[in-house]
Amino acid sequence: MSLLTTLLSFVFGGALLGGAIASWLAPKYLEWDNTATLGTQMMCDLPVVVSQLSTKLIHAQLIGCGIGAVVFLVLGILASRSRRVAPPAAPVLP
Repeated sequence: MSLLTTLLSFVFGGALLGGAIASWLAPKYLEWDNTATLGTQMMCDLPVVVSQLSTKLIHAQLIGCGIGAVVFLVLGILASRSRRVAPPAAPVLP
């Protein structure tokens, strides 16, 4: 049960960290990706653009949470395997 608790802690921590990083990076990327080139002006339907950007931001956050969870699951497995101690060998009777 201790191993499961450790791995779940790593997964949830990784998902939280991945979501936070995606929330920080995704708006900058989406702003860069949706900026008009060479300063030209574009006519657009603003509600559609806002809806699409919100969908892309949430999608990026979900991907960040998934990547963080998988990476930290692997780190949790590696950490739990390194902490595992081999049982002591049985004494040999003469």
